[in-house]
Amino acid sequence: MLRVKDESRTIHDTLTNLTYLCDYIVGLDNGSTDGTEEIWKYYPKVIHLEKMAGYDEGRDIRLLYKIITEQFKPEWVIYLAGDEVLDTNRETLDALITEGYAGFAFPVCHFWKNKLGYRIDGRWKASSLSQMRMWQVQGQERFSDKTYDIGLPMDLKGLVKHTEIKLLHYGYIFPDTIRRKHRRYIERFGGQVDYSHLLDEKGLEIVPFP
Repeated sequence: MLRVKDESRTIHDTLTNLTYLCDYIVGLDNGSTDGTEEIWKYYPKVIHLEKMAGYDEGRDIRLLYKIITEQFKPEWVIYLAGDEVLDTNRETLDALITEGYAGFAFPVCHFWKNKLGYRIDGRWKASSLSQMRMWQVQGQERFSDKTYDIGLPMDLKGLVKHTEIKLLHYGYIFPDTIRRKHRRYIERFGGQVDYSHLLDEKGLEIVPFP
């Protein structure tokens, strides 16, 4: 499943990735104005596209998950944003789900200004910790009602395995996107959180990829 807004420069990577990894794709577009909405139609595995207006991550992920579980009844779900790619293949994921875990987490790699490497300096190292983005549909999962929330399930029963499969995040490969995100986060959270690391390259440390 996929929730996006204005990801026209990266969503081709994401949809191509999910096309190879999943049986089908269910998406939610949160009012894109950059042509993102037109891109979905080129991917036959997109079987449902919901459209919502007004920024509310908690609302959107709850609606998206309700549509997926009630209408399409999958056994497993992968959740990505429109600027993310899971660096693996279908065969590897099929093998993982036979291991008896309820979910799988992947270390996040924040690529910086291109797709040649990701940051690990300062706060970027902490933000690269694993996130569970693939889980078994059990029926009792709940999601946060917060307006700003990444959208991961609560109340999942069973163990979560932390894998070495990388989650590639392309949200910072374009300088204009970095500046726009910085402005947006400041507007949303004010002085509650320090986002200076988005503009600061002091001590920059990049891990080459692949």
